[in-house]
Amino acid sequence: MSRNNTHSPLRVRAALAAVILTAVGVLGQSKLLTTVHYGDRIEIDVLGSFEFDWRGGLNPEGFLDGFDRAEGQIFALCKTENEIADEVAKLYSRFLREPKVTVRIIDTSGRPNVFLTGGVRNATRFRIMRSVTLQELLVLSGGLTEFASGDVTIFRRPDTSCEQGGNGPERQPRTIRVKISDLLAGDVNANPAILTGDIIDVNEAFPIYVIGGITRPGRQLFRAELSLSRAVAAAGGLDKNGVASQVVIYRREGGASSVIEADLEQIGQGAAADIELKPYDVIDIGIRGRERRQFPPVVDGSGSPPVPREQLPLRVID
Repeated sequence: MSRNNTHSPLRVRAALAAVILTAVGVLGQSKLLTTVHYGDRIEIDVLGSFEFDWRGGLNPEGFLDGFDRAEGQIFALCKTENEIADEVAKLYSRFLREPKVTVRIIDTSGRPNVFLTGGVRNATRFRIMRSVTLQELLVLSGGLTEFASGDVTIFRRPDTSCEQGGNGPERQPRTIRVKISDLLAGDVNANPAILTGDIIDVNEAFPIYVIGGITRPGRQLFRAELSLSRAVAAAGGLDKNGVASQVVIYRREGGASSVIEADLEQIGQGAAADIELKPYDVIDIGIRGRERRQFPPVVDGSGSPPVPREQLPLRVID
């Protein structure tokens, strides 16, 4: 038997799988590009009758905006080019004999963007021109940060995604929740297709903050049973000007603020109990020669880009 048997069952199955995946991607892209969304520019061409040609977009209700070539309105949101052409031909047939109507989407650049924010390296808005999945967008955003909590929330509006087709009172927004651990494990159900207008938030874990006389001041990821001494150690310990006996924890819970004083030297000697931290605690390590703060420090509480979603960098997926 030849050692280079190109017709082995394994290779045949692999080739067949590749063909199927390619076909699915092409069909998904074709449907995306031929289905009308908000922001699209649409052209209606009637063969041999220039006066009945039309070009425009959608109004807020999803009808062809300003289409007044015949009595009656054409609802076009989430319909295909062929479906709209059939409806226009039906209207025109009242006074034209067997009209031949062609409908084309000529510009999709005005479609609602996809927004990806939260615990990613680069929060981004995407203009999608083909089928795309959550995993691909996470990679294109630079991957996850250390503050990603392990969950992703996708908010989907029915009037922008065309997920269910058409429009009406039965169409409701929905929320999709994905566990990153399932996505990394290869669970296909954890890698949904992303649709026009989706808002994706990589949930961030609760933070704490260690500032003052510490080697690496800044934000840390809150974990269950995280103690004061462990948080200080994770920040590299006290710097040369840090004062171990002058530690203040600023805490806010349920609208109430509290101040907790601690002594790291006594905690290290076992003379005082270590303090269990809570989300959003701010640990201020005293600095030699600095007076005690009269007011709680102000820290960057979110870690997210301080810009509106609409001003995030745009990337086109085509």
